[in-house]
Amino acid sequence: MKKCPKCGADNKDIQRFCSYCGASLASPAEGKIYNIVMRRPAGLQWVLNVIHIKVDGREKYQLANDSAVTVRMIPGQHEIEMSLFGQPRKKKFTFFASEDTALICTPTVTSTISYLASPVKVVDSYGRTY
Repeated sequence: MKKCPKCGADNKDIQRFCSYCGASLASPAEGKIYNIVMRRPAGLQWVLNVIHIKVDGREKYQLANDSAVTVRMIPGQHEIEMSLFGQPRKKKFTFFASEDTALICTPTVTSTISYLASPVKVVDSYGRTY
């Protein structure tokens, strides 16, 4: 099965275009890299601690209040994990790098109250929530 680099849909190995969104399933061009900017907006937020970020289980970044981090990603699927306070509860999601994108990362109010709540709300520049 081939994963679509744009929408993540599973496609048969013989397909040249995604059956869901129509994107090309050809191998990405050599050296193609996208800039994914993770921003934490300024302003009064319930949580002042930094957001700890791991991409594909390796790269580690810290996102403080009113800051941004640019992560360079090759096209395709990536696993992103975010946490606050070093707690075991984490925000984990799959991200498909198919263009330069901004991710707005905001600590949730309930993250300071409940161990069951997701610690971070993530919305991209197109309004998609992760």
